[in-house]
Amino acid sequence: MWNRLQERLEQFLKGRYGRDELFYVLLVLSVLLWTIGLFTAVIVLIVLGMILMVLAFLRTLSRNSAARKKENSYLMKVWLPFRRGVKLWYYRIRDCRKFVYVRCPGCRATIRMPRRKGTGRAVCPGCKTRFEVKVLWQWPGTYDDE
Repeated sequence: MWNRLQERLEQFLKGRYGRDELFYVLLVLSVLLWTIGLFTAVIVLIVLGMILMVLAFLRTLSRNSAARKKENSYLMKVWLPFRRGVKLWYYRIRDCRKFVYVRCPGCRATIRMPRRKGTGRAVCPGCKTRFEVKVLWQWPGTYDDE
């Protein structure tokens, strides 16, 4: 019985689009709206959260892969630069004791350098531009060689 059910389910899901990044964004957004709606007793947020959840699951069952990929690419155009910026700020906060992040004046790339008080020289790995970096302060006890 279970094998037959599994075969039918596999046959039903064959050729379906499945999950992608937009699915997860819609799912998280729907859970957030639903939770906020429950705590604030705003029915509109609860209904909107449920609609987004149903939409996310209906997208996974769609057979129109071209349209779903196009929708996902629109999200990625907006989401990836935002995610890169958040990730960079996470690294800056995590590494603030040992590293300083600077921008290359040539290509505007972000470069990570050891945090040592004074003036240092940097070479951009992308465009090979040489420039000086001034570090105004250093965490006490970070580097013992000075």
